Amino acid sequence: MTNNALIKSLRAIGFEDTEAKIYLASLELGPNSVWNISQKSAIKRTSCYKILEEMVMNGYAKRSYDTKRTLYQVMPPRNLLEQFARRTVEFEKNIQQFDILTSKCPEKPLISHFEGKDAQKNVLKQILDLPDGSKAYISSSKSKFVKELEASLKTVKEKNISLSVLLPEGARIEGSDILSIRFINKQKFAPILETIIFDNKVVYMSSLFATVIESTSLAQDEIQKFELLCLI
Repeated sequence: MTNNALIKSLRAIGFEDTEAKIYLASLELGPNSVWNISQKSAIKRTSCYKILEEMVMNGYAKRSYDTKRTLYQVMPPRNLLEQFARRTVEFEKNIQQFDILTSKCPEKPLISHFEGKDAQKNVLKQILDLPDGSKAYISSSKSKFVKELEASLKTVKEKNISLSVLLPEGARIEGSDILSIRFINKQKFAPILETIIFDNKVVYMSSLFATVIESTSLAQDEIQKFELLCLI
């Protein structure tokens, strides 16, 4: 195995490239001085000293002394692996407490934006890729997106995706045996943008763009609004 492969393995457990090079150099040299480890790793002596001291603090290396020099020796790989395994077990013991802290943290939504003729196709694909038995809500005026949805009703039926649709009175839509459709007086309901809710995502869409916001709280709020509109 080449040094590059070993560096990649060390990087996977959190080592920076310079740390990995110093670790490998020290491992090959055995107990040795900063100067020799620096020469072997091709890392500047001052940087090498700083990183070796950090390794000692983190438990990845130890110091020893001869008559004139301070010697450094890194932990053998198997010991290093055992140490990481112990730390993982210790971390897992408290994972529920970490989850509690996470639940108290204000949610930061993930936002993506699509433009052009593919925007609506992208959103439709996300709906059709939902797991079987999923739910989606669509508040719309009769638009190109709804027409594209009509062309995909076979997939909707096969995957048992529950689609609830709000439309202004007078709009026509196929698939009334598959979709749950509610018509609202167009004097009260004439949306300019389409609103689509699925999989903790809310999409605001026109014929020119689609903005997708992934937020559990926002999706729940929009579903409540959707359900209120169904009562009109």
